[in-house]
Parts: sequence; C-alpha cells; structure tokens
Amino acid sequence: MKNLIIATIITLVSFGSSSAFAVWAPNWERPIHSSEMQVVKSDGVFDGAYDVVLVMNKRDSSKDAATSFSLEFSKELADGSVMDYSYSIPVEQIEYTRCGSTFFKGVAKLFDPDMATGYYPEIAISLERKSPIMTRGCGSLRTLPVVGGGLNSALDNALNVEIPQKSNQWKVTVKFEEKGSVQSLSTLVAAGEAEDVFTIQNSDR
Repeated sequence: MKNLIIATIITLVSFGSSSAFAVWAPNWERPIHSSEMQVVKSDGVFDGAYDVVLVMNKRDSSKDAATSFSLEFSKELADGSVMDYSYSIPVEQIEYTRCGSTFFKGVAKLFDPDMATGYYPEIAISLERKSPIMTRGCGSLRTLPVVGGGLNSALDNALNVEIPQKSNQWKVTVKFEEKGSVQSLSTLVAAGEAEDVFTIQNSDR
C-alpha cells in the first residue's frame, strides 16, 4: 500500500511538471518544423552563406498550416570575421497543388522607406514542401484524358500510381531586394529535409 501511494505521488508530480511546459499563447509563433538546408545557389548578399537553418512557425491561435518562417545563416566577411544573420518572414499565401505539394510564400520589409531617398530592403521567401506521396501523373509523365474506358483509361490508371517519397522535403528560394535609391537583387536557393520541432503542445496534436 505504501509503495502504491508513493507511485501515485510521483505520477502526479510528473504530470504537474509536464503540464507546466504545455504553454499555449495566442500570439506565439510556435516552431513546428526545422531544416538544416543545403545551399544550391547563392549570390549577392547571400554569396558564401553557410549553416542555413529554416524554421517553420505556426501561431497558436491560427488555423493556417504555417504563419511565419525564421531564417538563419552565417557568412564570412572580407576581413575574415563571421557574421550571423537572422530574419523573420510572415507567411502571406499558401497554395496547395493538385499533386499534393504545398507552396508557402511571404515577404518582410526590413524597415520603412527612407524619407529622403525612398530606399528600403525587403526579403521574400517561397518554399515548396513536397508531398510524401506523389503520383506518376504529377511528374514528368503526363496524365492522359480518359476516353470511354479504353486504352487511355488504362494508361491513366497506370500513370497515377502513388509513389512514396521522403516526407517533408523542402526547397526554398529567398530573395533579398533593395529598392529606392539603391536597387539590387540577391538570391538564395536551398534544399533540405525538415524535422518536427518537439514541444509539449505539439506532442498532443
């Protein structure tokens, strides 16, 4: 009986401790997925970028699949020093393709335009999250129209076989654009496999 009481107390304490971390805040941009990205292409201000990490966030009070991205990377400067960069980019548009992939697009104005020159920089992101299931008809093979259940129908069924893919494959394009008195465009293209970011709240979903 004594052992049972002790076990019950331990269980209650453990539950109370876990509950303390199950925080829900309406405006919190909760990290849900993260990826260490491999740079495919970089130029301009992104030239030489490494240790690129992209985090997908979802505001607790939102029903959208994602509400913002956090982008971090490092660069070695001309004097040999290393500078770390960090940007937060809100998601403004989410598109779902017929093949199951999802596109997330957003833009952030880094500061308001200069009153004298009109100069301001902004950073835009476009991320493709590939579907874990892809049909042959969505790739390079074209889905043929069904005509009377004959040969075209058979080919159509054959082409639309579901093929398992690696889940949460990301490909991202980030553009840094300077506008106003100084105009330039820099591009970063990177790819990687995202992993879930664990929080107590996420574990219950």
